[in-house]
Amino acid sequence: DSDVMGDEDIGELLLFLQDEPTSYDKFLKCTDGEQKAIVDWVYSAKTDETKIERIVQTIQKLLSNQKRHQK
Repeated sequence: DSDVMGDEDIGELLLFLQDEPTSYDKFLKCTDGEQKAIVDWVYSAKTDETKIERIVQTIQKLLSNQKRHQK
């Protein structure tokens, strides 16, 4: 959705997700609000290291059918 994908950095997240097609498909099936929450959480990281960790966690949770806020 163009609203969610408006952030230029989203491309980086999408590249990681596309490396794992199942997680990418699941991300696309999330509601706009869920996608925005994921993007906001990933890119609110203060360091690149934390951002990468959050991307990895997002992929793992998408693959295990968990919402971002679930443990």
